Amino acid sequence: MEEGSILYCEEYIHGDLHNMKFRLTNIGPARIDYDILFPMSVICPKGSFIVEPKGDHCTFTATLSFRFDILLSVLFKKRAEALKTHMKEEGENLKRLLERSNKK
Repeated sequence: MEEGSILYCEEYIHGDLHNMKFRLTNIGPARIDYDILFPMSVICPKGSFIVEPKGDHCTFTATLSFRFDILLSVLFKKRAEALKTHMKEEGENLKRLLERSNKK
């Protein structure tokens, strides 16, 4: 993992397979920023992962920047809701994995 690296992933969202590519733009000890590559970049150009220490715990935040947010949520309401559900599930899965590895 280094700045400029291209990552490829496949995910099922709303029952459809989505292929996505990302370019890492910033990698720090508590933050990763990335650009989403075409064609998904037309709708969602970038995102980030941030880990913030909070006493004995930490807060993990995943963000995505959407273009045409209101228009997309009206025109593609089911897909927008599916994406929100997917993001929530992914966050819960990641939290569970991190907590499990922290107990070892």
